Amino acid sequence: MLATAGMRMIPQEAQDAILNKLRTSVPSMTSFVFAEQNVGVITGKEEGIYAWIAANYVLGKLKFTKFGNKIPSTGIIDMGGGSMQIAFEVPKDANIEKHDNIAHVSLGSTGLDYDLFVTTHLGFGANEALRRHIETLPASDESTSDPCFPANFVGDVHDRSISGTGDYQSCYSSLKPLLEKSSCPADDETCSLAGSYQPSLSSVGEFFGFSEFYYTTSEYCATEWEKLEENWKEGMYKADANRLKNQCFKSAWVSLVLHEGLNFPEEGKKLTNVQTIDGAEVQWALGALIYRTRYLPLRNAQPIGASTPSSHFVESKSNGVFFFCIGLIILLSIAQYRRIHSSSRSPYTRLPLSRPDSRVI
Repeated sequence: MLATAGMRMIPQEAQDAILNKLRTSVPSMTSFVFAEQNVGVITGKEEGIYAWIAANYVLGKLKFTKFGNKIPSTGIIDMGGGSMQIAFEVPKDANIEKHDNIAHVSLGSTGLDYDLFVTTHLGFGANEALRRHIETLPASDESTSDPCFPANFVGDVHDRSISGTGDYQSCYSSLKPLLEKSSCPADDETCSLAGSYQPSLSSVGEFFGFSEFYYTTSEYCATEWEKLEENWKEGMYKADANRLKNQCFKSAWVSLVLHEGLNFPEEGKKLTNVQTIDGAEVQWALGALIYRTRYLPLRNAQPIGASTPSSHFVESKSNGVFFFCIGLIILLSIAQYRRIHSSSRSPYTRLPLSRPDSRVI
């Protein structure tokens, strides 16, 4: 039971209280083995690694070609409500091995080793960015005009009365200060959100965008609020009331973060926005399951002609081979004993061989 950004943003005392409650309550509700370390708050870095593993596993990237080379991996960008993560493989010759955001990930087979740049940007998730945006609006006793909400929208957002104008481009421009990149040199493709370092994306051919990236659309903002509500009531949108009114803002924010925050080029690089891959929902939790169960699905992946896997992984067939060999040795020993035993008797004497009911297991 793992928690992410929502828990990371509350005081440590509150986190401990929630986790301790789970640690005492869950064992009374199930007969499964349950240890204290089964509950915790993962770091943003772990969340990014797990999301990267999940996406590349479902896409079939964590394997080798018939020539024994690793299949090129896919980068991932995942934006939730409180934070966002980006993770991608960096070349071995990138000379950034000692950077805090470089993680070496070994996935259970000879050669399945990856150097990842992975980082989390706390506070840059869509919901937190919306809260920060509302806080920047000028104080007023009356409704405040905002281009980041659908045309003709009037309502409360974070305890502020907002009148939407539905102007996507104006919204996009007004949100740029929230990227916190004022310290970045112009056109520096290694300066990311909040002025943090990020290697160039040029070495990665393809990225997948998850969560908020799946819902992005700029046409939404210009649609009048009455029409959006009508469509929603008719079941055209799989969304709750909050997403209905906030989606204009989120559309502009996601695009802004992608291109001007993370330096993703407008052209020449592929970004696939998905919710599922081949019918499987891709979430960091899948990657956590693969990683924390000692990479069970990846144990048989190894290059053509490779030797035995590294010592901390065992081939999934090894137990069966072991017991087969033990059984074979026992059967051969029995046969040898019978041969010796029968040869000590007269060659003209034939005794029936006993057939014990017990079986060798």
